[in-house]
Amino acid sequence: KLAEFYHQGIGCDKNLEKAIVLYEQLDAKNIKIPWYTLAWGYYKGIGVYQDLDKALAYFQKSANHADISGQMMMGKLYLNGELTRKNFKKARKYFEIGDRKGNSEAQRLLGHMHEQGIGGDPNVRIAALFYEKAAQQGDIEAQYALGEILLQDHRELDQNQPLAKHWFQEAANQGHEPAKKRLGDIYANGWGVKKDEAMAGHWYSQVDSDLLGQ
Repeated sequence: KLAEFYHQGIGCDKNLEKAIVLYEQLDAKNIKIPWYTLAWGYYKGIGVYQDLDKALAYFQKSANHADISGQMMMGKLYLNGELTRKNFKKARKYFEIGDRKGNSEAQRLLGHMHEQGIGGDPNVRIAALFYEKAAQQGDIEAQYALGEILLQDHRELDQNQPLAKHWFQEAANQGHEPAKKRLGDIYANGWGVKKDEAMAGHWYSQVDSDLLGQ
């Protein structure tokens, strides 16, 4: 409890350095601790000197104890080759665990891996299924990615411009500028809707000029 008090600043001033020392002492005695918190401290050099080897070890320990934060972090480290070698098979394994737990970020990243063919053959249909799971939970990047897929015609998946518009609208409602631009494109070109220059202008007016030029 003392480590938690120092970590949270309960009844005392916050002192991450003392909290980390106590957490490590508890870990040495095989007592359950918030390993992800300890890992993050070493990863960012918060409360201790940065030590990426220790960060990786504690992220792994967190993941091994079924902490979704640790599992997601290990997946991203393997995906990006950060702190360790790239291993797409292991990255996918962790994201699949996250998917089973309903984690929208895991679902979006699985969609990305399937769309881009990272660690396997690309499959837009499977990518769309994962993006949709995340999009339904309000994941803004998944909403946009799903809209982009549905806007086009693919061998594995038919074009669905009205549904693409729906997901761009959902992302735009959360302030996503590329989605707003896409809505402008949809109305300007009549993709699944009647051409409407006023509506196109409405959406384009909310987009940064640099993005409009792309």
